[in-house]
Amino acid sequence: MRVETVKIFVYGTFRPPTETSAVEDSRFFPKIAKYVRDVMPAKLHYAQLFDLGTFPAARPGEGVITGDLLILDASAIRVLDLIEGHPNFYRRGGVDVQTVHGVAEAWIYWAPKELTYARRRIKSGDWFNRLTESEADAGDVYAVELPEKEGEQPDPHLVQVVEQFANIEHCWISCVRPDRRAFTLPVRFVWFQGRIYIMRKSDAEEIIYIGENPGVVLSNTIGGAHTRIDGWAIFADRASGHIIPRFANKYKMITGRIRAYDITVEITPTKLCVWSEAGESNWSGIDVLTIWDPGDY
Repeated sequence: MRVETVKIFVYGTFRPPTETSAVEDSRFFPKIAKYVRDVMPAKLHYAQLFDLGTFPAARPGEGVITGDLLILDASAIRVLDLIEGHPNFYRRGGVDVQTVHGVAEAWIYWAPKELTYARRRIKSGDWFNRLTESEADAGDVYAVELPEKEGEQPDPHLVQVVEQFANIEHCWISCVRPDRRAFTLPVRFVWFQGRIYIMRKSDAEEIIYIGENPGVVLSNTIGGAHTRIDGWAIFADRASGHIIPRFANKYKMITGRIRAYDITVEITPTKLCVWSEAGESNWSGIDVLTIWDPGDY
């Protein structure tokens, strides 16, 4: 019986490991290895690759991405969709990729634009070679400048909302259990480069849930106004060097105590809403991300 197959262009942690690549850089490949029927090098034109720390993100743009074209059993698509969070997180779309045998039609998983905002671009377009690039900050995804928004100034109301939120003692984080029930708890946090960071222990219940579903909500009531931030959460170990000092300063904590929390979670805003007596206000994730470093930590 003929087995139906599907073609996927992979550019990051689903790429098969090579003799010179780090095992961690292909950490999701074992989850689909049994479905693989063939592999060939491939390139995607008119696309850009960004370094999120633990995995990359692709977006349409001027550039070329180096990756692999996988020929998989069609049943693998369900596994890939689940891991990538399609259609709510990374979204599957069709592309034409170049191989040694010519152009091939394939699926790709595009990242939401908020995830790549103010993130270091991998200029080579190759996830495996990102740390060999000549630029001095090649290993630090946070060594970037805030992109300029031509002719626009941040909304003063938004700036005030973000500053108030960033300086509160704690907020409530809500995530989703595997059985789809909501889970909520209070957490301490810091705001850094337009994103929210929390630090937890790796066996914490919420860490397990976030690992399965990155969609989260942060909320609190400040001065009679209720603020809610929708966002995507990822594990960002490479952010620890930036985040630990900010936790120590904001909460007057000893660094050694903070390091007991071995998981750093980075939350990228996708929407911010405020309800107050004056009415309802809403801002996009990109608008929120431009509020770079509010407060004085």
